[in-house]
Amino acid sequence: MVLPLPAGSSRNAAQAMGGEGEIIMRTRSLRQVTLAKKRYRLAMEIKVIDNGPGIPADIRERMFYPLVSGRDGGNGLGLTIARAILAEEGLAKTGLELTLTYVTSDALEALAGELWKANLETLGITLILQPMSWEAMWELSKADPGQAQDILLLYWWATYVTPYDYLLNIFHSEESPIFNLAYYSNPAFDKLIDEAAALSGTDRAKAEEMFKTAQRMVIEDAPAVFILDKPNVHILRSDVKGYADNPAYGHVVFVNDLSR
Repeated sequence: MVLPLPAGSSRNAAQAMGGEGEIIMRTRSLRQVTLAKKRYRLAMEIKVIDNGPGIPADIRERMFYPLVSGRDGGNGLGLTIARAILAEEGLAKTGLELTLTYVTSDALEALAGELWKANLETLGITLILQPMSWEAMWELSKADPGQAQDILLLYWWATYVTPYDYLLNIFHSEESPIFNLAYYSNPAFDKLIDEAAALSGTDRAKAEEMFKTAQRMVIEDAPAVFILDKPNVHILRSDVKGYADNPAYGHVVFVNDLSR
């Protein structure tokens, strides 16, 4: 498999340097290399080196995500890598179709679906958008996995504002799915968040680190993809006092705390 990254990397370097500077491409052959769990007898290592400004600090951790770029109008590396993975798995140009469901009344979910659909089209994947009531969408996702939607858009409002509430309900193993609608099962993850919850009252710092480790496990295993942050916009009169935003429950206000 050959990734079309060197040309893209060189082009990006030239654009970042504004046409001035030096770009060096070095290659060498490697033997007995494992890539994506597959062993190759012979491979090529390609290094693109430049003396430009480098990758902006605010995108370094996200640079391989789709559409993340430090340049206006840039598409980043994510879609290129996704295209290569599809080819490696034999899914390129197969007419792959996926169904995404979202709540009918949610305009932000509809917009997110349209944006995702447009980007998947560049990979040869057709995303079918299916708006539904929450109740119907939930029942479909809990039924036969072979007949369920491929992707479900979901928000989660915590019963208690703790990491455990979210991680337990969405990702903890379940005999029959209730809210773990990705059917994710990872005993090591289950044990980690259960122990972190038990420590929350006695060693909060350690519990927080364990929850962070659990979050990284979810990101690595990818039972879910975090595609958007939902903005909460509040408009208040200038003479209203006592309002405090609750990040766990957007737009939920206790009226008895307000005054004028």
